[in-house]
Amino acid sequence: MSLAVFTAICNQIRAKDLLQDTQYTTVEHQLHMFLFIATVGASNRGAQECVQHSPKTVSRIFKQVLNAINILAAEYMQIPSPKRTNLALVSPEILENPKFFPFF
Repeated sequence: MSLAVFTAICNQIRAKDLLQDTQYTTVEHQLHMFLFIATVGASNRGAQECVQHSPKTVSRIFKQVLNAINILAAEYMQIPSPKRTNLALVSPEILENPKFFPFF
């Protein structure tokens, strides 16, 4: 993810008042922790070691950012429907795999 995209997401989260800076963490730090856990598949313990926060803090921040992302998702993502889906644009690898097609 580019820095511009990361900054834009943080700005949207702040503008919609979904997360706030706290005494110990900024919105950027909270989003960074969430992205680290989500993309690397880190456990709570792995995230604790990386960001040096307690298990309770890591879980709380992950849950808060996940809720914020879910609220933003409704504005930026659309579930495909037969009317909006152009099947010519979907990769054959995805189209032919029942594991992927209903979702991508």
